[in-house]
Amino acid sequence: MQAISLWLAAAIVILTGWAIVKKYQVNMVLFIAGLLLNIIGVMNGATNFLPKNATATGLLGFDFFELFRAICPVFSNDLVVNLI
Repeated sequence: MQAISLWLAAAIVILTGWAIVKKYQVNMVLFIAGLLLNIIGVMNGATNFLPKNATATGLLGFDFFELFRAICPVFSNDLVVNLI
């Protein structure tokens, strides 16, 4: 599983670079790439990926969004508006 995850992570990094060069919206490209890389990390057994100022929600799916909320609290409101 780890070999496949390494190839997936490399593919995500390459696609992220390609999308930035093709002038896609950088904020969304990096957001989706970071979310996918965190999902790959959790699939490989990483359980403690939240920063110190974030508390676990009890549901792994919500912990990903808690991670981004803890990292960038000012940006999170704009992100929700952009996603809708």
